[in-house]
Amino acid sequence: MAKNNVDYGAAISRPFEDIKKLIIGCLLNIIPIVNFFAIGFVVDAAKMTLSKKKGLPEWDNWGDYFMKGLMVFLIGIIWMIPVMILGAIGFGGMWTSMMSGAMGGSIPNVFSLGGFGIAMVLAVLVGIIVGYLSPLGVFGYISSGNFADAFDFKKIFDKAMNADYFIVWLVAAVIGIVLSAIGSAIPFLSMILSPAASFISMMIGITLIGSIYKNL
Repeated sequence: MAKNNVDYGAAISRPFEDIKKLIIGCLLNIIPIVNFFAIGFVVDAAKMTLSKKKGLPEWDNWGDYFMKGLMVFLIGIIWMIPVMILGAIGFGGMWTSMMSGAMGGSIPNVFSLGGFGIAMVLAVLVGIIVGYLSPLGVFGYISSGNFADAFDFKKIFDKAMNADYFIVWLVAAVIGIVLSAIGSAIPFLSMILSPAASFISMMIGITLIGSIYKNL
């Protein structure tokens, strides 16, 4: 049974508490690698949430933000390795089948295409599981500062089985999907709006999860 009272309103409004800080984060999040600064800023915001502190960090610890953002990026890449492997297997099988059909002048191998479908379905399923577990891995790193704690699978699985986490994660996921759809709705402005939506959804998500993490 869920027992923690989460202030969803405060989490959703948090990115907008300081418009200047919000604009800086949104702009930095547009450019790859430069966006590590924005991710690091969100990490510090998460640490404040874990310490029951409100508000937002200051944009003053640039080197630290970059390194923390880089660490979270690497954690995300490592967590995604199973999904990337399954995707590569699926596309590799499809490509081999298509090339074989083209060279032989026959219809591509149905079994290879079926294998592609199975691999892609597995990739999606594993992707959902990774998307559910990896935020807890990131918080393991944030709470301790130890990179290895992002892969403490026993601790992560134990926390993931908590109903409070499932509810908060689901709300954060829905908010992220809605903001992503809004950010990509206008073609020419999506290059700016999508990174802005991503920064806002990251801030809301870490606030929601951070508010219950230590009680899981």
